[in-house]
This record gives sequence, structure tokens and C-alpha cells, in this order.
Amino acid sequence: MTEVASEVSSKFGAWLRGVREDNGYSVRGMAKVLGVTPSYLSKVERGDFTPLTIEKLVIVSQTFNIPIPTLLEKAGRCEHCGGFKH
Repeated sequence: MTEVASEVSSKFGAWLRGVREDNGYSVRGMAKVLGVTPSYLSKVERGDFTPLTIEKLVIVSQTFNIPIPTLLEKAGRCEHCGGFKH
């Protein structure tokens, strides 16, 4: 992972953890909603993995009523194509 990608991953992970905790979700509960393992979600939140896929971001959007453009920005993704910013 590049230094820029690592920074984006860390910031997104910390932000996602805050959103999850503010809404009363445990790691296990949120992982179940997303269809991922708690271990995977913990790694995303720590910034060890790149931010969630577009499909998982849509689930976060629906679960917490967060606009898709906001999630794309937080995850370092292009608002137009959904890929990582270029």
C-alpha cells in the first residue's frame, strides 16, 4: 500500500469506527450487517486494509443514512467512477 493509500485507509478506518460506535454497533454486529468477518472489519478500522468496496459502502450509507458522496470522499474514491481517486 502506498503512503497516500495508507493515510486514506487510516483516516477512513478511524472515521468508520467512530460512526459505528456512535450508532451503538459492535464490531461483530457491524460485520454481520456488512457480510464480512469481525477480523476483516477491525483491520479496515485500523487502516490495515484499504477502505471498503463500493458495495459495502452502499450498505454503510443505508445503515447510517450517510450520503454516498460523503462515503466516497472519506474512502478516497472518485465520486464519478467509484474507483480510487486518480
